[in-house]
Amino acid sequence: MSRDDLAEVVPSEPTLPDPEAWRVTATRMAFRNQWVSVELDDVLLPNGDAYEYTRLAVADNRAGAGVVGFNKDRTHVLMVREYRHGVGKVLWQFPAGLSYEGEDLAAAVVRELREETGYAPLGGAESLHYLGSTLDAPPLGLLRSHIFAAWDLELVADGFQRDTAEFLTIHWQSVEWLKGSVRSGEIEDRFVVCAVAYLLLNRLI
Repeated sequence: MSRDDLAEVVPSEPTLPDPEAWRVTATRMAFRNQWVSVELDDVLLPNGDAYEYTRLAVADNRAGAGVVGFNKDRTHVLMVREYRHGVGKVLWQFPAGLSYEGEDLAAAVVRELREETGYAPLGGAESLHYLGSTLDAPPLGLLRSHIFAAWDLELVADGFQRDTAEFLTIHWQSVEWLKGSVRSGEIEDRFVVCAVAYLLLNRLI
């Protein structure tokens, strides 16, 4: 199928109006700890039916942020391997975490990078390049992660300040390996896949 044929099959503009937003009539807290809260919304659906919807929210509205860190030659990226109990797997990931309330996102990225790996960008937080963000799980709630890129990483700390349940290993992987592993499905983490898409769209890899 040619590009012209495809244009005829897929309209360039929506032909139907967007679905209506649901109307929230009440919200109550079902559970909360230091990481997340579970909230129950009573909503009215577009057809008028009442419905109870379960949402997750990050405690204190903390934003997620992570970084694709390159070596000085820009041929390799810094990655971590970490067991994620929610899926019962060890995953390939980029260093990332949650910002503190009121913390600048770039500063949070540098802090998380240093705490998890001991590395930091040579130019500090000011040298980071913001790529964009992704909604982590739209059906569950407004959980958003912001993605940065950093170049010229250097080892600045011998020790780590990881969270209590944070056990990970550090790896330098080639950019070609990164792209190939996303393509093959070896890398499953949504943050990494989204970061690679941003890097490719911005012609940074």
